Amino acid sequence: MPKPSKLRRNRSTGSFSSSVSYSIQKKALSNSPVTQLKVLKCPYCHEPFESPLPESVADALKIIEQNSRNLRKSKCLTDSSDNSTIQWTMTQKTRKPSTREQYAFCRLHEIELVIKPQGRKENYPENINFDNLEQRILDFKDELDDVIFGTAQSSYRDTALKAYEDLGMNKARSTMAVMARFEATLPGYYGSRGSAIMLDVLSRMYLHTGHLTAELTAPQAPLEYLQQVLIPETGFRLIREDLWIAWQSQKKSFGKLVSKPKRNLSEIAKQRMEESSNYGSMVHPFIEPNIGMSSGSDVESISSSNSVIVLSESDD
Repeated sequence: MPKPSKLRRNRSTGSFSSSVSYSIQKKALSNSPVTQLKVLKCPYCHEPFESPLPESVADALKIIEQNSRNLRKSKCLTDSSDNSTIQWTMTQKTRKPSTREQYAFCRLHEIELVIKPQGRKENYPENINFDNLEQRILDFKDELDDVIFGTAQSSYRDTALKAYEDLGMNKARSTMAVMARFEATLPGYYGSRGSAIMLDVLSRMYLHTGHLTAELTAPQAPLEYLQQVLIPETGFRLIREDLWIAWQSQKKSFGKLVSKPKRNLSEIAKQRMEESSNYGSMVHPFIEPNIGMSSGSDVESISSSNSVIVLSESDD
């Protein structure tokens, strides 16, 4: 039978502590994310970080450390005859971070340390007023009507028609063919969140009212036409408006020092929309209304701009 560990009395409290306690705590601390934070590396993918860390990343690391902490329970068995402590036992329980937590954290630090800095160099907006997006979309109605009735040319409509011509109706509507055209329809830095708002507003404008008929959109179905033609048409117009406002602001501030763009503003906006699509998908994703809600669990949310990273103790 193994000998019980030596007991050490705490002079201030009179309680006993185990000599193995310190070694266990030291080992646990050496493997903790907080210790790894000192060397500025991700505890999961080992991606090196630059100091100082953004607040959201530092907060997420604290939550990971809290969720991954060692829970130590101690129990002292006493002799009923003289009430003296005769044995010390210790149990240790460690919670391993879930795959979802690890993915969420790595996605968060990629957004904060890579995607956003790149976006700042390109002057992509980190904060977008999504509340006024509906009214801005409604202001484009006359232009969108021209696209629908064919009085205005649409490169997005041309792309869809070419796919139908080259592949035929069935293949053009297949999942693979739609995904191949998907990136060209993303509304740039407005992201999936902006796309969802556009879909809702445009559906109320054209689908629910019956204005967008199958005859007008053939060979595309009305919903397909809305997603592949009207959403990108709306997205590039929003970006074009942003560029115009920025140029006017610079012109007002610097006068003759700021020259008018040499290229057509619509062409610049379409290129900018295409180049910023990955940025928008990462920084402005679609957020489920009930994200972060989980019954019977301690759920922590770390916000990265308008995106939300959920770190939950109940995830498997």
